[in-house]
Amino acid sequence: MARTIATSLEKQTLLKRFLVERLSLRAIARVLQVSMGWLIPRIQQLWQSVPEELPVGKLHQAELVLYCLEADEMWSYVGAKDCPVWLWLAVERSTGLIVGFHVGERKQESALGLWLSILQTLREKALVFTDDLAAYAAVF
Repeated sequence: MARTIATSLEKQTLLKRFLVERLSLRAIARVLQVSMGWLIPRIQQLWQSVPEELPVGKLHQAELVLYCLEADEMWSYVGAKDCPVWLWLAVERSTGLIVGFHVGERKQESALGLWLSILQTLREKALVFTDDLAAYAAVF
């Protein structure tokens, strides 16, 4: 990279663009020259700052009767491999919107955290596809 990204504001702006482009978290950390410990809290902060009505409004415009959600978890680590972090995501398939997000261990409590992060109006009309992780079956 020809120039170093100087300010945190510039990094935040680029982070948003990279997330929209669906770059991997490792790639984002490399490009921004930051640690995963810097990146994960900012992603959580960005997710929490998104108004709840934003995804629903876009989904309503798509005139969906049944929402098709895909839930999955991704493993990463912060600082060292003995400090694992699991990112849980729920994506609405027809729009590509991330409608649920949770950071936690790979356990039933985190599956519940992901489920509860999805708006109730979506949960009520959702068909959710997951892998065979037992935590999903217990919660979803």
